Amino acid sequence: MFQSRGSASLTTDGVQPCRQMRRPAPVIFSVQYFRAVAAVAVVISHQLGGLSAFGVGAHGVDLFFVISGFIIFSLTEEQAIGPRRFLLDRLARIAPLYWLATLLAFAAVSLKLPLYGCSSDPLLLLKSLLFIPAYSPNGHLWPTLLLGWTLNYEMVFYLLFAVFLYLPVRFRTSALALTLLPIVLLGRVLPHHGAIAATYTNPLQVEFLAGALLGSVFGMSLKNNRLPGQVLYSLAIAGAMLALALIFHDLVYAAVCVVIVSAGLIVERQGRLPRSRGLKVFGDASFAIYLCQQFAFDGVGAVFGFLEAHHAHLHDHALRRLLSIVVAVALGVLVYACLERPLLKVVRRRLGRAFHTPIRLNTAIAAN
Repeated sequence: MFQSRGSASLTTDGVQPCRQMRRPAPVIFSVQYFRAVAAVAVVISHQLGGLSAFGVGAHGVDLFFVISGFIIFSLTEEQAIGPRRFLLDRLARIAPLYWLATLLAFAAVSLKLPLYGCSSDPLLLLKSLLFIPAYSPNGHLWPTLLLGWTLNYEMVFYLLFAVFLYLPVRFRTSALALTLLPIVLLGRVLPHHGAIAATYTNPLQVEFLAGALLGSVFGMSLKNNRLPGQVLYSLAIAGAMLALALIFHDLVYAAVCVVIVSAGLIVERQGRLPRSRGLKVFGDASFAIYLCQQFAFDGVGAVFGFLEAHHAHLHDHALRRLLSIVVAVALGVLVYACLERPLLKVVRRRLGRAFHTPIRLNTAIAAN
């Protein structure tokens, strides 16, 4: 496995950091742009996926997973951050908004309001809030809020990575590989029918490893610009994903995502990436855009259903789908600005007081 870069120009606010450094962490604009692209691509695919040109947008999830692995490894690369603090930070980041959205979905479906793929099963709700994979009453491997399925994969990665924080940095990617690859391979050869086994042995888990390997190559420092080594390592990681794709075919998209992310990182380190604060906002709001899109879809659908019942000439599926995309993105940005960001600050502050330590990875792209 590729070893760590050795040194970095910044640290995060881990427990007893290896070096006391006051400089703020940089904003990696390429990663923010890719997060925005991934979220919007998923939204578009859910509305226009029937058209082959837009169906590829569903693989924005693969891009999310690779980015997640990159961010988590890079942020903790030179930190003596403990597993408890790491997990609290990750929970503070994803759980509050997800729990609120899940409870809202549960309430809506319980009141017989239309919300596609969501369930009013109380046991499924409990498992969803605890990030425990389970089959919904309709037989799908979906939590109460169906889009939360990706977070069950995220939590597996966080739990594994928290354990590996006890290891020196140079051993973490190797430990991830030696853990994830056998589990995924066992899932291929051994029969399993349970939701937990189906999730934990899914080849998608390998995409976090691919991102972590990229993190070991690039790290967070924008000054770490060592060509052609970074290009060769990135191509090697992509090649490894392609080799695994011979067994797990969907990992071909992981290889593509590795190339995309590494290309953006290289271009940015060359000083050739335009910096747009406006586009960065969509990256900041990517989690809210992804998580809240179903509310926008069904809300727009309800409005059009009412209008079509009274005005038959307004029956326009193309307009409804396009408007659904716009509303989903706008709703996500609004939820991020008015709810997610202030809520995150409150939760982290209170957790920090409760555990007598700051709960925050100090970077503008700490969110997944």
